[in-house]
Amino acid sequence: MRDILSIIGWVAAFMAPPVLYTIPDNTDPPAPPDPDPEPTDPGDDGGVSGGGGQITVTTGTRTWQSTTVATKKAKYRMTASYSNNGDGDSIRRRIVYWRDGVKEHTGTHGTTTASSNSYDSTTNGQTDKELVCDDNTYSWRARCVNLTDAGQPEVIGSLKYFKTASIPATSSAPTEPTGANLEATQAYIEVNCYPNTLHSTATLQLQYRESGGSWANFGTSADTGGYSEVTFGRQLTGLTAETVYEVRLQITRDSVDNTSLTSSTTSFTTLADTPEVTTDEESNLAHETVTMNATVDHNTQDGNLSWRIVETASYSAPPDDVQGTETAYSGNPITEDGSYSQGVTGLTEDTAYTFWAIYEYDGGTKIYGDADTFTTKVAPTTTAAKEARMQVYEYKRKYGVILTGKPLFFTLQTPSGTDSDTFVVGATVAAADCLISKDGGAFAETDNQPATLGNGYTLVLTAEEMEANEIDVIIKDAAGGPDFRDCHLRIITHLELGTIDVDAATGTKDTNTDAVSLTGYGTGAGLKATGGATGKDIEGTLGSMAQYEGTLAAYGGTTTITLAATAPAVADELNGSIILFTGGTGSGQARVITDYSAGRVATLNKAVTSALSTDTTYIVLPSYETWAISPGAKLSALPAFTSNYADMLQFAFERFHNKRTQTATLFTLRDGDDSGNLGSNAVDDDGTTQTHNQMT
Repeated sequence: MRDILSIIGWVAAFMAPPVLYTIPDNTDPPAPPDPDPEPTDPGDDGGVSGGGGQITVTTGTRTWQSTTVATKKAKYRMTASYSNNGDGDSIRRRIVYWRDGVKEHTGTHGTTTASSNSYDSTTNGQTDKELVCDDNTYSWRARCVNLTDAGQPEVIGSLKYFKTASIPATSSAPTEPTGANLEATQAYIEVNCYPNTLHSTATLQLQYRESGGSWANFGTSADTGGYSEVTFGRQLTGLTAETVYEVRLQITRDSVDNTSLTSSTTSFTTLADTPEVTTDEESNLAHETVTMNATVDHNTQDGNLSWRIVETASYSAPPDDVQGTETAYSGNPITEDGSYSQGVTGLTEDTAYTFWAIYEYDGGTKIYGDADTFTTKVAPTTTAAKEARMQVYEYKRKYGVILTGKPLFFTLQTPSGTDSDTFVVGATVAAADCLISKDGGAFAETDNQPATLGNGYTLVLTAEEMEANEIDVIIKDAAGGPDFRDCHLRIITHLELGTIDVDAATGTKDTNTDAVSLTGYGTGAGLKATGGATGKDIEGTLGSMAQYEGTLAAYGGTTTITLAATAPAVADELNGSIILFTGGTGSGQARVITDYSAGRVATLNKAVTSALSTDTTYIVLPSYETWAISPGAKLSALPAFTSNYADMLQFAFERFHNKRTQTATLFTLRDGDDSGNLGSNAVDDDGTTQTHNQMT
């Protein structure tokens, strides 16, 4: 009865209409209808193993013969054998199999008296058995009955389990993505397939590649099963615009055969990238004009660029193509990436505006840049009209000198800057409106009032009014109007400065540029300076009069100094020159350089009265070497005919001053301090004439 119910259940399952499972994007499909149940162990089924005088039964092999897809059946041949029938008893042969514990038979395989025998499921006119595909609940064994010796029990072989062959999975090629499923950098890929499993699991995995490249998985895999059609889809991202890609489905099953399937390939081309437009900051902002700027990345999609501008008070986010006024780019259409600008006119001064860029492509698709804002400037005329400004005139004149010949000229301006005719001509300035202050004193009315001169006015101040270092005149329109803007006249008669610093080595300059250049005219001097009763006309150093100038590098004592690095490094170069100390410590002294070394050390002809220092400045004046040694310095050697006069005079002095020794044949002159010989010569005295030879 159980066998009949099982067969009925199988028939009902095979005859039921297929169920279509649709797999939503990135979700797993339904699990297989039967998730690999464990086969039921039928036990010994009332039989015993052979041995002990009984026959021995062996369960043989199972061999697949064929599969019928329509019926989902796999045909198998099962083998068996027995041995140890030495008595020649009549043995009935059987092969028994179970599906999930329900017993079935391979048929009647007849009897034999052979001592041993091999048989299979086709023996005695039987046929190979059709089993349900992809079923892992099957078990089977060989079975024999001794018909001669009723005392012997039924003998069975070992029990074996197996999973049946499967029907191959099938799949269509993935559907080519179109419409909303296809973009420039991603696509939704969908495919229909039949897992064709009963107890095995089918794993679905979509793969892609750039045309001609290597295959790679994308999206998560999904496990499913059954014989119904499954729709499987995944999102494919990270693609390149305008590129050909190929997709396919890979099915992997844990069945005993037909374990994998690769679907046919589908090709598709990604769309072009969507253009991008960026609203850039405005430029050239004025009171009624502005330049709109935008950056376009058109991504090979030509289109038209424009800007929308609206008063911020009327703007409503987000940007659109309705609000405000639209200004198109004069160079449309846009055919390449870049930055673009367009001037806009007709704006209102001192008003906040909101603007954004628009790019239209693909027959009407529009994209919008972010909104930005600016405020127009105030018109110059408005600014001028609101400005509280005053004209200030400055003059330089002599102290206490009446200005009849050189009156003060000035102009008066209109009180509003909205008119380009800014000069006020012919205005009458009342005495109370023209006031003077001398050196910060109280204001009083001027003796004279301004007089009209062309488009301006002149004012003459008296000699008494000019007796001040700084004179301030205020001209105001206090009587009425106003007819003109206030005006300030400043007259300077005395210039006081802390320092005048003229440096030709800074700023724009030419080679060897004079710091100050003064040029006289006719018999006039380029520069005339007159000192006070006891003062100097000019105090300082004239470079053309000095041989060298600088600051002392070292002060070695009252008669030894070291000159600056600008002095020559040649021994005796400055011998006989006069050095004048012009500034710093010990300034105002002068000495003669009697000796000069290559190390720039100068020996002075006599000690300085006041000590010098490294802040002492000097100039070296050229002088002929009249004297070469200082008074009190002894000769170190005999002078020659080419020696200077000072050495010769010193020798004449020392000839009579120094100690002398004489023998019968030698005359010797000692040096100034009797520490050595200055020179000697031979003498000869014959009693009549004494001869002194030339000293050496």
